[in-house]
Amino acid sequence: MTEIVRSYLAKDKDAVFDIMQRNSGKELSDDHKYYFDWLENLAECNKNKQNTSLIVESKGKVAGYLSVIPCNFKIGSQSLDTGFVFDVISDPNKRGVGIKLLRKIVYSNYLHFGAPGQRVETLWAKLAKNETDNIVVEKLIKVVSIVDPALLLIKQGVPTIISVILANAWKLAIRLNLRIADYNSSKILCLTKESDFPDDVDELFNQFAKGFYGIALKNKAFLSWRFCESPFNYEKLFLRDSGKLVGYLVYRRGLINGRKVILIVEAIAVGQQTKYYRLMLNYVYKEALNTGVSDIQTNLSGCKAFWKILRNKGAFKKNDSCSIISNFPYFKAVDRVDGEISWFFSLADSDFEFANFKLDIA
Repeated sequence: MTEIVRSYLAKDKDAVFDIMQRNSGKELSDDHKYYFDWLENLAECNKNKQNTSLIVESKGKVAGYLSVIPCNFKIGSQSLDTGFVFDVISDPNKRGVGIKLLRKIVYSNYLHFGAPGQRVETLWAKLAKNETDNIVVEKLIKVVSIVDPALLLIKQGVPTIISVILANAWKLAIRLNLRIADYNSSKILCLTKESDFPDDVDELFNQFAKGFYGIALKNKAFLSWRFCESPFNYEKLFLRDSGKLVGYLVYRRGLINGRKVILIVEAIAVGQQTKYYRLMLNYVYKEALNTGVSDIQTNLSGCKAFWKILRNKGAFKKNDSCSIISNFPYFKAVDRVDGEISWFFSLADSDFEFANFKLDIA
């Protein structure tokens, strides 16, 4: 019997877990299983069964699994069903199965975006029949803002006492820059931390999306799945101007090489963007200073106003980056515009957060 590629079904889960365990050489933790179920929960709600996770079946047994996060993209004037290629894993005893899964995606009949990382970029290139079959849509570049440089200075060999003195001076400069104020007391602007997304977030995101040529469209249901049902703890800020929702910022805490870090996963704002981003970031910086956070990290999402405020706060780009790759043939059917083309990719999209920021749970 030849190998077949088909959509993932709930009954395949145990077989996929078995492949994962044989690849890692250890039992899967309950957290890992919960994480898997969380990812597939979105796919189960996907009405378009084309952009869903895939299985390679060999002689009636599961031999490989490719996880796809279904999503809807606005590209130009069109709205397209797409999928983020999240993860691929195959039976260690069957060579070439993973390639077969990815090739199915590369030449599928819906637009897809490849997961980041040099290994995946290299593999993706090998799959294409021609170089023009793939296109680098965007480069994701890490951004870092130092809040407390003490640990970094000590690691560089600076004496502890000098490191602490320099760090305190740096933090004092940040505090002066923030101009801390209680925005919740304002009759016009209200910044709140909430557990779930409000109903009017759909209107906010639709307005924000108009400023980009390409963007993954999100609504309350998707955002609640991504940030509220997740096994990770996300903190969510919402900003309202005269009662109208004008922005939100999502972040989570963790550890990188023993340093406390805040990772900004997504931030959007409409209207007076620089003002609104500044207010939300001021809150995050104030919290970082009060909780001993070493640095704040994110990526260049494509929103120029957000980067402008980060840069004003001393954030800088890191050298390492990853490519977002897609299948070029389907771009030929998309209306392209002259001049600059702006894409928005937050850390919440695909696995950018988990693959490129090795953030341990705090």
